[in-house]
Amino acid sequence: VLDAAGLTPTVPKKTVRLYAPFVLPAYLRHPRARSVRRLLERAVFHDPRYADEAWVDTIVEQWKPRSRRAAFIATGNALRRPDASVAADLERVRARTLVVWGREDPQFDWQIGEAAARRIPGAKFAAIEDCGHFPMVEKPTETAEIVSDFLES
Repeated sequence: VLDAAGLTPTVPKKTVRLYAPFVLPAYLRHPRARSVRRLLERAVFHDPRYADEAWVDTIVEQWKPRSRRAAFIATGNALRRPDASVAADLERVRARTLVVWGREDPQFDWQIGEAAARRIPGAKFAAIEDCGHFPMVEKPTETAEIVSDFLES
């Protein structure tokens, strides 16, 4: 599990606040590069250097079709439904589980991941320092080592 939504009974208010200024304007028209960069810096990455031109251009391009924007909005709305959360079922997980979290995730505090791991029988938890919501992007080597060590154990 990498910095996942759905581990709490509801989406944290902080997450809703981070996305709210971006979502409606982006739905009405394709997002501007400046808005995308601001969203990545505020809601995704701990180190703003990762909100580079390549990421911004990719997101702007992906969001040009109105159907893609509508799908993103629908996903966000679905995550806010009470039945979207797996929080009530964590104790029932039987698979070996590793929960990896960016310590500075701007959306979901690392304590959410740690609490989820405590509730999953035998789960391991790892928090990556100086890392936001995408550990596999900001700290790919460290993330890969944590996952490899878990798989080899």
